[in-house]
Amino acid sequence: MANTAGAQQATVLYGNIVDPMDGVQEGFVSFAEGKITGRGPGFSPAGVAKSQVIAFADGFICPGFIDLHVHGGGGADFADGKEESFRTVAEFHASGGTTSLLATLVPLERGKLTECVKSLGGFIKKQDGYGACVLGVHLEGPFVNRAWKGALDDRFITEPDEQYFQTLNRMAAGSLRLITLAPEMAGAARVVREAASSGVLVFAGHTEADPMMLKKSMQWGVRGITHFYNAMAGFHHRKPGTVGGGLLLENLHLSIIPEIHHVDPLAFRLAYELKGPELITVITDCISAGGMKDGTYPLGSMEVVVENNTARLLTGALAGSAITMLEGIKYLVEQVGLTVEEAVGMASLNPARLLGLANKKGSLLPGFDADITVFDKKFRPLMTIVGGKIVYSA
Repeated sequence: MANTAGAQQATVLYGNIVDPMDGVQEGFVSFAEGKITGRGPGFSPAGVAKSQVIAFADGFICPGFIDLHVHGGGGADFADGKEESFRTVAEFHASGGTTSLLATLVPLERGKLTECVKSLGGFIKKQDGYGACVLGVHLEGPFVNRAWKGALDDRFITEPDEQYFQTLNRMAAGSLRLITLAPEMAGAARVVREAASSGVLVFAGHTEADPMMLKKSMQWGVRGITHFYNAMAGFHHRKPGTVGGGLLLENLHLSIIPEIHHVDPLAFRLAYELKGPELITVITDCISAGGMKDGTYPLGSMEVVVENNTARLLTGALAGSAITMLEGIKYLVEQVGLTVEEAVGMASLNPARLLGLANKKGSLLPGFDADITVFDKKFRPLMTIVGGKIVYSA
């Protein structure tokens, strides 16, 4: 595994190296010019002075976290449509270990949603290294089931419309990476096929699709389910619902919010036991309240009240979360009982695979992007590196 090419010029990190496939081993990772240049046992590559090594003796060094579902953070919302807000969100999530994310938009008035998608598409192409890298856009709606709207504004929920999707995809200028929709809605098959054929990942969500409908939608191109257990038809012994299908259908991925208000640890453990670690990706579903004190914050067109780190609409419905990915990793290890490498894999390698980026992200291998997260044994962030640049340091 060790590869010391260019090690003299490389930055070297020493600590407990976390590999989702190989476990945790004491050793080093080196990087230069934005890429991993080496990894191996010991304090550093041969010929590198101790003074060149950043040591985290009790720290964990792992592949950077990739969050497929981020609405906001640090007081800012991607639905603002402003570059200043985009940077604020990216900087906040870098402080929680995330190195890449998808900017997630809820249903908005058509003109506003189109403009937000366009603004994000432009920002993604020219982002300047502030915080986490925005890899693309995730549309959570507007083609969802009103009966399972959760915290979405039903004024802007609409039937699946292939032309509307094409407009949004065109305005994103190649940056649309994921769409969440309800496959049971009329017209969904056409949108799913159009999205899948254009390289956009499709997940079911805000849905009452039963196992048969989910299985059928997988033939169209649906790959997974968004924030599993939440805003969908639950399991009953005479009506298995979306949850039953998600747990039992082979090769159907689940994205899950690793936070106790959304998913009880035993429910997460059940999904883990039935699906295995490779078919679960953890997401924060973080809104603008992330990192902020209790108060009222925006989620698109909706107002959300945050109290004791729990976000709800005035109706009482859960409305995203205020957690960082590293707080989610802590929940997985301490409450669900996963190993550190299993938890890290769900936040790095698995989302990289879903996005088709597992050849350059999600692992600490020579030649991969130098996206690295470092945290201590209490799951506190120590350092976040994006493309070889330190964007956060405690």
